[in-house]
Amino acid sequence: MTYDNNREKGGTAASRRRLQAYVLLFVFALLLRLAAVFLLSNFDTVTGFENEEIALNLVNGHGYSFTHYGPRMPSAFMYPLYTLFLAGNFLLFGHKWMPVEILQSLIGALGAPLIVMLAGRLVCRKTAWIAGLLYSVYPFYVYWVTKGQALTIEVVLLMGLVLAFDRGLFKDGLRSAVLPGVLLGLGGLSKTLYLVFFPSFLLWSKLRSQYPWRRSLAYSFTVLAVGLAVIAPWTIRNAVRLDRFVPVTDNTGFNLWLGNNPHAAGGLYTSDGKHITETIPAKMKKKLKKAPSSPAQDDIFKERAVFFIKQNPFRFFELVPCRLSALWYFDPYMPSSYGNFRAIAYLTLLAFAVAGMVLSRRKARELSIIYFQFITITGVYAVFFGQSRFRMVLEWGLILFAAVTVERVLRPVLARLDTRLSADEDTV
Repeated sequence: MTYDNNREKGGTAASRRRLQAYVLLFVFALLLRLAAVFLLSNFDTVTGFENEEIALNLVNGHGYSFTHYGPRMPSAFMYPLYTLFLAGNFLLFGHKWMPVEILQSLIGALGAPLIVMLAGRLVCRKTAWIAGLLYSVYPFYVYWVTKGQALTIEVVLLMGLVLAFDRGLFKDGLRSAVLPGVLLGLGGLSKTLYLVFFPSFLLWSKLRSQYPWRRSLAYSFTVLAVGLAVIAPWTIRNAVRLDRFVPVTDNTGFNLWLGNNPHAAGGLYTSDGKHITETIPAKMKKKLKKAPSSPAQDDIFKERAVFFIKQNPFRFFELVPCRLSALWYFDPYMPSSYGNFRAIAYLTLLAFAVAGMVLSRRKARELSIIYFQFITITGVYAVFFGQSRFRMVLEWGLILFAAVTVERVLRPVLARLDTRLSADEDTV
């Protein structure tokens, strides 16, 4: 009885210390993000682009509408999750960006303990805490809380989804699929890529658990069903307001055209530095203005993109490496005030991550979800157009692999530290 009580007390103490460590890491990550918010103080210059316009239309009583090369009309052009996030902020605090950036800092800081939990399950405890520290200080993730875009929310959602999926996979009963399913649905309302990732989760469920296919399929498809149920109200809204079956957004044709037109160079900018949308022909603009609905406008973009591909199949394939370069590096024609710094930061992470992939090869089954998502995102944007922010959704995976390298380099130091701490505990 005494032994059991001591063990229970020891377990409780360990859980308390772990919780305290999570809180400290969260606070550390949060302080860095808040420092970026107030040092940059870009509250008067930041823009939320299309999300901001639709959010303001919602707040002003115009519904989920958008002016896209024509009169304002009901739309599903932008993903609803971040738009509603902005609308809620504007409704509560007015059209101000400081509350948005502070809330994004809080959300972004949650990613630090999340990646620790995830890496602890997939790799080991020491690597997990290194990953948490790397995530906390990673310049891009710190900086992007000051931007009016959904990246911060998308990163945390995706890490939460992978963690919840992994936890639910090893529990009995399909109720364990509810949380990952909800996160999948919320992710799908922020980026269709989350739904495109589903085959990755399906395959991972088998490799990770080595359960019979029947159990892996049942769990994975239950997660998908819950996710689709979360998305369903938005799909119904689209059917009613747009008179068209639009599962999430009606911008597929537009995005396809951005990467497949006579001026395309792989990213969002032409080779002479113009934004691709500045090259829309006048005749096409007139046609867009006359389109009766948002989906009809998207059909025009899709028609032009498909026509270009059919007429220029070799150019389509020539653009593939350009798209992937803009995805996995940076758009060379996109203006940036931090060109050298961002290159150094990213290439350093990439070098450590590649080394970590080699060092963690024995954990390939556990970590295969990250590889599968890398492959998926590469395939998708090879067809559309590349941007580094699309890659950043998955850079937490690079951070995890980089942490493997750092842990291996620091292993002798960490071993000595463990020995000293154990000796101190024995003395106490």
